[in-house]
Amino acid sequence: IDGANEQDISSNGMNLRMRWDLGSVNLYSITGYESAEAYSRGDIDGGSNYTFPPAALSDALFPSESADGLPDHSQFSQEFRLESDNDSSLDWQAGLYYFDESITVDTFSYDGFGGAQTGFAQQKQDNKAWAVFGSMGYQVSDNFKIRGGLRYTRDEKDFTATRFVSPFGAGAAGPLTANPSDSKVNWDLSANYEMSDKVNLYARVAT
Repeated sequence: IDGANEQDISSNGMNLRMRWDLGSVNLYSITGYESAEAYSRGDIDGGSNYTFPPAALSDALFPSESADGLPDHSQFSQEFRLESDNDSSLDWQAGLYYFDESITVDTFSYDGFGGAQTGFAQQKQDNKAWAVFGSMGYQVSDNFKIRGGLRYTRDEKDFTATRFVSPFGAGAAGPLTANPSDSKVNWDLSANYEMSDKVNLYARVAT
């Protein structure tokens, strides 16, 4: 190892779960937040003597140092869920979910002989998603219960990639952008039959 090697990372987060007893139903709120910053640089060429062809474990074709950084990352999520709370044979729950994430990734390259920075590229992505979901269960008899659920999710991303400095002299490039989005419906059906105190039969089909 004849190059720089260093790493630094910091992160923080919190989550808050609240429940309200509204009599025959319970209301839940689940909030989450996470944030992180990171930087990692390494001598990745595998040697300190540069020659062709490599003849020893300390030989490498050329010097190479690179680094990746996470100067900005944060994500927030929020879920509200309402569920039944009674002695009925029918139980249910329904809810809403929201997710918002922002991330920036820096990529660097360095001159392995002197350590000077020779390349810099950056990627950014914003991701927003939301979902609505629900499920119901019915106790057909003392030993037989069925359940079904449905969820709709919508996801959207805004992505940008830019090369500001090229280690090979190719110059700047970008910004290159992409804006994918998609929706998805998920569902499941299940049944549980208690044959005895020691044996249960269970079946489930789902996306």
